[in-house]
Amino acid sequence: MDEREELKPIDAPKRRHTLGLRVENGGKVRRMTPRALRLAAGLLIATSLTSSPTAGQAADSSLVLSAIGVLEREYVKPVNALALLNAAIAALRAATHAGPETLPDIASGVQETQANEMFAQRFAQAAQIGGVPQDDLAYTATREMLASLHDSQVIYYDPMTWADRQREQIGQPGFVGIGVWLLSRKDGDGISWAFIDMVFPHSPAQAAGLKRFDKFIEIGGRSAKGFDATEAAKTLRGAPGSTVALTVLRAGRPVVVSIARAPIKIKPSGVLPQPGIAYVRIIGFDTGAADDLRNEVTSLQSKGTIRAIILDLRGKGPGWGEFQEIQSVAGVFLPAQTPLARARTRGQDAVLGAGAGPVRLSIPLVVLVDEETAGAAETLAYGLKASHRGRIVGQKTSGGVGGGHPVALPEGGMFVRSLEIVGMQNEQIDGVGIVPDTLVRLTEDDMERGTDTQLDAALKAAAGR
Repeated sequence: MDEREELKPIDAPKRRHTLGLRVENGGKVRRMTPRALRLAAGLLIATSLTSSPTAGQAADSSLVLSAIGVLEREYVKPVNALALLNAAIAALRAATHAGPETLPDIASGVQETQANEMFAQRFAQAAQIGGVPQDDLAYTATREMLASLHDSQVIYYDPMTWADRQREQIGQPGFVGIGVWLLSRKDGDGISWAFIDMVFPHSPAQAAGLKRFDKFIEIGGRSAKGFDATEAAKTLRGAPGSTVALTVLRAGRPVVVSIARAPIKIKPSGVLPQPGIAYVRIIGFDTGAADDLRNEVTSLQSKGTIRAIILDLRGKGPGWGEFQEIQSVAGVFLPAQTPLARARTRGQDAVLGAGAGPVRLSIPLVVLVDEETAGAAETLAYGLKASHRGRIVGQKTSGGVGGGHPVALPEGGMFVRSLEIVGMQNEQIDGVGIVPDTLVRLTEDDMERGTDTQLDAALKAAAGR
């Protein structure tokens, strides 16, 4: 669930193909329909999004307890509720600078009902310390508690970010911002900096002349030193029509611009970086992404014969309900029902297979990945590599595969993993990642120079060198 800028629902035509998901049960394999996939994976997004309690309630300890309830019902693995409560208490201590004598852990062996009551007391004590608004305490405790699972597919969204995601699901622009995709790198001193990785076509950022690998120095009058991509993205968002002043570093020189924010929609974008080689960047796997991909390649083919395709999946973190659409995208490059990976939910074992479509491309393929490639994008890369369909270039992927669904909470909402992804021979991917065929780093120094070493290596591979 990446917040590296403002993500992108897209207006797209309905799919014209069948998803290739099969379920194995007692040695038998059967096709699993798209609706069955949604049920098996817990992707009941419409229900989850419309079940939010009344907005405007003050956040309190019930937010943490509600999140634990979701995990107990729907998380792909059993959870230790007491350990989660103590992680939330640790977050309260850190936020209020209180010691364990003021906000102690809950002892092991305490019954659940009593533990919940004790946590509510700890939360009330933390709120009385002052210095941090009660709502922020609840958001922080919930976020850090979920983060204690060390699972990239379990995330808390504060009310503002949750509202963005809800708009995304119903086809509205999922964000208001300047229209850039960000990545972050650390300099030699270990300090994080946010860079522009992609400027969306027809966006305010493009109109203002921002370029790829521009490095953020100031955002809205604040120093961007130490900002990673997520922090920079939050600062770039705002109300439609509001302006944000930016200072970026380009080729060693500062560039100052003021940009009016606007609703942003994007689609896969493609160019011909070299004659005969098509480059296509996929930022998301919303419904219709496969059709958009085909249309983009068709458009590029109209400009000349294409001998190879570079599919860029870098920086694509996990998203909502994407595992249906990656099967469709895989069908652009693989025969229908080609296995990609196994998907496990509570009580079911399914095979994610490539979908069928009107156009299948058989030309050579190079896939770009990096350490932030996760979720559906990482599963797609794994399936393409396992099928020997394309050469993988870049950095080892994040090891954050799996699927899930969003669930409303008393304030904001959360994303919960309900789907575990493994290889066809039960190889572990989550926590391990995918090692590219060609390892190439993209460093902070490379971006300062405006050089994409990974894309250069992909171009060489696509050209057969």
